[in-house]
Amino acid sequence: MNNTESEWKPAPTDPETLRRVRVAVKATASAADVARLRSFIVQEAKGIIPHEVRGGVWMHLLRVNSDEVYAETSDQFAKRAMESVRDDNSKEQILKDVTRTRPSLETFKQSHVRNALTKLLSLFCQRQGVSYIQGFNELLVPFLLLDDVGQNPRLVYALYSAFLKSFVPWVLDSAEHKVFEVLKRAFRYFGRLLLYFDPNLFWMLDSYFMTPDIYATSWLVTIFARNFTVEATYALWDLLLLEDNALSTYFFAVALILSKRDEILTCDESHLPEILMNMSATTVEEVHRLWKIGNELRVAQTPPSFQRLMASRLLRPLEKANASTLNAAKSLAGAVTVQTTLEDIMPGGPLHFFTWDCRPNEIVRCGKIAQAAVLPLDALRNADDLIKANRGNEVEQELDQAVEMNRTLSGSSHICLIGSGEPELDDLDVNPLALRLTQASTRGYDKDR
Repeated sequence: MNNTESEWKPAPTDPETLRRVRVAVKATASAADVARLRSFIVQEAKGIIPHEVRGGVWMHLLRVNSDEVYAETSDQFAKRAMESVRDDNSKEQILKDVTRTRPSLETFKQSHVRNALTKLLSLFCQRQGVSYIQGFNELLVPFLLLDDVGQNPRLVYALYSAFLKSFVPWVLDSAEHKVFEVLKRAFRYFGRLLLYFDPNLFWMLDSYFMTPDIYATSWLVTIFARNFTVEATYALWDLLLLEDNALSTYFFAVALILSKRDEILTCDESHLPEILMNMSATTVEEVHRLWKIGNELRVAQTPPSFQRLMASRLLRPLEKANASTLNAAKSLAGAVTVQTTLEDIMPGGPLHFFTWDCRPNEIVRCGKIAQAAVLPLDALRNADDLIKANRGNEVEQELDQAVEMNRTLSGSSHICLIGSGEPELDDLDVNPLALRLTQASTRGYDKDR
């Protein structure tokens, strides 16, 4: 958490840039207009929304309808907000968190600001029918500080609600245990991404029990609002809203931790928790640099099918998943790292794969997979007990040979291992090989079912 932040006083935006953005905002009425507004800000304003009109731009990007907002009068809204502050609506926890919100900023020491925080958080929980979660307060801060709408509680509330529904929808489940189930799922997917992009760093952190739930909770719950300064948070959220892809948060998180890779790998283990907990981007330029890296990881290096699975399991958790999605999710639970599909690995796809067919011979004889080389793993399948540390020499030799065969591919191709699709069989062959490959720091491994 940033406890040493000073008051943020943004410099005035270039008058001509501000004028052009204001004209673009006024001309925005339809979905097509919103797309043009996005394109204009990305191309002409370099992805930076002028602070003088940020609230108005965010309203368009979050599809907030001002007519619906103003259908409730200010007096009605104020009365309902006041009435929502109740003991049976997380009052005690909200009050505690309000006093801990941005403690170094004078703004949040003022009683009227703290009262506004308390009422808005209470009203949100009441209207959404959810329990208060620590971090809701940090998510509200940027909206209260918006230059153009921050003094309008109705607009602040509307923007806040729309943002959470778009980018952390899993917090809106009325069953608190389900919220934390999805959060644990988010840690698992983030861990898979980190293992995929940097196996060496992943296993080093794992060896010290530094799992994502230790250091990434505030990243994923507050979308870095708890960790970044107000200025850096605005820079990140501008990019997130302009991209309109909630998965970008996860890839930005990967980019952030990779940016501290050398420091993490060389530090004394006693300093590791402090380094991980205090990771941050301190300037707008650094946020944009990490965003570019994360976007490259997402667009150019991550199988689209895995992104679709992430979106289904993390961004639409309240919907009933179909059978194929559930099967893919169950498969992920038993897999070592990122999964993909045959559609992704076919020639002409978005990524370059080298594909190994690791299925048993009797299955391979029933039909070969185009563009895939057969990698026999008979010793693994025939081993009596793969859990024991003292495996037979034949098994170890087979694993070592497979690793060496893949070493020359590292860094040039995404390595895809195709298993049988049966969890019991995959646990005998393709999963142990995948584990050995990641531990050997073979970067860019996929496993297809």
